[in-house]
Amino acid sequence: MHDTNCPIECACFFRYNQSITIVDCRGVNLSSLPDSVPPGLIDLWLQNNNISMLNFRPYFKKVRQLYMSSNRLRVITYNVFSEMKKLKFLKVDRNFLSYLPKTITSLNLDEIYIDHNPLLCDCNSLWLKYWMFDNILVLKQLDDITCRSFNRIEKFLQVPNEKFTCAKTFAKSFVAEIVGTLVGIAAMCLITIAIVFRQSIRVLLYFKFGFHTFDRQFFEEYETIDITFVYSKMYEDFIKKKSKVLEKFVVCYSTEHFVPGYALDTNIRNAVHHSKYVFILVTDDVETNIINSTYAACEQKFEKRIDFLLGFLNTNRSIDEFEISDGFKRYFKLHQTLKPNNMLFWENLSYKLASSRDRIGIELNHNIEEHLFCESNGTESNTAAYDGFVCYMEEEQTYSEEVLKKKLKEITNYEIISIHQIASGQAWFPSIEKCIEKSRHTIFVVSNNFTELQSELKYVFEMAQNKTNNNHDNHLIIVFRGKKTIKFSEKNFGNYFQKFVFLEHVEGDEANEVEFWRRMKAALKSKRLANGAPLECIQK
Repeated sequence: MHDTNCPIECACFFRYNQSITIVDCRGVNLSSLPDSVPPGLIDLWLQNNNISMLNFRPYFKKVRQLYMSSNRLRVITYNVFSEMKKLKFLKVDRNFLSYLPKTITSLNLDEIYIDHNPLLCDCNSLWLKYWMFDNILVLKQLDDITCRSFNRIEKFLQVPNEKFTCAKTFAKSFVAEIVGTLVGIAAMCLITIAIVFRQSIRVLLYFKFGFHTFDRQFFEEYETIDITFVYSKMYEDFIKKKSKVLEKFVVCYSTEHFVPGYALDTNIRNAVHHSKYVFILVTDDVETNIINSTYAACEQKFEKRIDFLLGFLNTNRSIDEFEISDGFKRYFKLHQTLKPNNMLFWENLSYKLASSRDRIGIELNHNIEEHLFCESNGTESNTAAYDGFVCYMEEEQTYSEEVLKKKLKEITNYEIISIHQIASGQAWFPSIEKCIEKSRHTIFVVSNNFTELQSELKYVFEMAQNKTNNNHDNHLIIVFRGKKTIKFSEKNFGNYFQKFVFLEHVEGDEANEVEFWRRMKAALKSKRLANGAPLECIQK
């Protein structure tokens, strides 16, 4: 929900079935109450901040829930509760309150938490004991509501009335305060250490002993990929090296598992849909549309898991210096629970992925592409007569005919035709149209040393691209010989490389050879041909 009155550090959500606005300011390091909130009935969540004083705000008249657990509250001003007629749920537990204002008796509450506060049992607090007995059904955590009288800490409701007295001598009161302060400091030190290092302790327990009983989560059955990594090609080695710690999880890498021929946006949406978490590496060379598409695809999942998207900034620039959506910038600032500068970042990420209960996975890194596009790969036109139509420039004829076409027939017995097989005497442009129409895929081979397409090849590209757009599939697959290092003067052709996934074939590079043929096979539809009639214009 976007509202100009929503505090900048907070997130605001409107719950339509109850007509309530939730103002979520948990754990954003606030030191004071927000000055304004959206209009209407409000649930105000302020847990885990550094607020030391609770004083009245005009919007308190419309507050239904006020949650202030785990702050630094020492004072609640007397008039705070006087006009809070809508208040039904109050949490001020785990703070530093010595007294509560008597105006709390004017509230008609359904639930209240005041436990884990250093309340005082003195002559100023006896009224609170009577009020607690009157409201015992709405008080929660009764056993943890204690009070301090000189050097003793007792359960509040079990302290006899005669002990609610004020100190008669300054010395006795002073000693009690000193002792209480020292005990409190020691306790706070222990609690602080446990809180600060609690995540590291959990992670170390998980890696050392495989012990993981914390933070367990349930996921949807279709979320079969543990995490998807989205990043630029330049940082592929960085991501692969850092993510080795995740080898026992199902991981989708954008440069390895995104299916060639499909738009980047389509690959991203499908990967996000099937993933439990998404990791995006923000670098100086990453395309703006990749960041925006990833964030847009993730938004629908934020309602269930606000930490679904993990952002990692690997640049000297701040997130505000990137020309990307304001929504992603705001999300990155407010909801990054895993910090990139943490020395245990990747171990923390592994721990997070292990939080899935009843993990449902697919065979690791073997059929991710087929899984993402199983529906698309399962449909086709009944008129298709060929698996692929290979088109190329004149200088790429040997590679296309002797390497690419031959290898495709060998590995899966694909029915492949090429531009070279168009019979002489046939009208060239109509023949091209028929080849594209009768083929599941057009495989377009691009040389590493050209900048502009010939008019005939430009026609092939435009026809195949139109079929891709109309069918919403990966009909056009571009094979780039070598590493793509050049820019193209042809606008439509250059735009393709920014918006679609293509293949790079570096001959002689053993690792690239294996990966190239694996990805090519994954891109081509695996369903058997429907025996469409062959073309007369094609020579055997």
